[in-house]
Amino acid sequence: MSDEQERNSAFNAAANINLQHAQLQDLSLSAARRLYKGGIRPGDPIRTRVQAQEMLDKIPPSQRAGIDGKSTDVNTQKYLSDKHASHIKPHSKGGSNDSKNIKWENAKDNLARGDKPMTSQEQIRLDAKWHFDNLTGAVKAGVKAAPLGAVIGVATTAPFSLLTNGLRVVRGEISAQEAAIETLKDTVKGGTVGGLTAFVTTTVAATCPPIAIALTAAAPVLAVVGTAGMVYEFFKILDDHKKR
Repeated sequence: MSDEQERNSAFNAAANINLQHAQLQDLSLSAARRLYKGGIRPGDPIRTRVQAQEMLDKIPPSQRAGIDGKSTDVNTQKYLSDKHASHIKPHSKGGSNDSKNIKWENAKDNLARGDKPMTSQEQIRLDAKWHFDNLTGAVKAGVKAAPLGAVIGVATTAPFSLLTNGLRVVRGEISAQEAAIETLKDTVKGGTVGGLTAFVTTTVAATCPPIAIALTAAAPVLAVVGTAGMVYEFFKILDDHKKR
């Protein structure tokens, strides 16, 4: 497998990554209600749109990521399904409903604390849990993206490897059996490169919304680069054959 084929596999796999993070307008009524009303006592005013967005931003990015608005809503609801909007400083102690005074926490832990203030140790534990949830969600998204990346890597590599090794057979450099083995090796490598590219790129993008946005914006350029690389590889193979 040539360096050009590896690059083409990587570019084409990256160009087909489709990932976005939930926005308020993507959410169902039940999910949005949790952001506007979570942790607010009856009679208190609900949060503004800006404040609700702040509550959404407190969810680990990878846990509210998906391939479209529907999947981001589903993933967000799944994350919130067992969560309470827990107050660091409780209402009974004068705590506000501002997002800075709230952390998403498992309901049973919030209920067990009652009206006691959240300790520093509890806040550190929740912060650590936030990072853990973000990492595990990102890896899960990467694993889901890897098979498509592998398919793209195979589709990018196999035809050119087949052409290259077929011409080597015509020139008498290798046998048909050897050509088949070399083509299989190249195809497996191409699938591996595409799968790994999709996994790593998706994992990183899931943890950081700005990267996901940048990747989406760059996708057309990556696709053009990948296609141009394939065209270049095709003519390079033919040119090398003529010279021999």
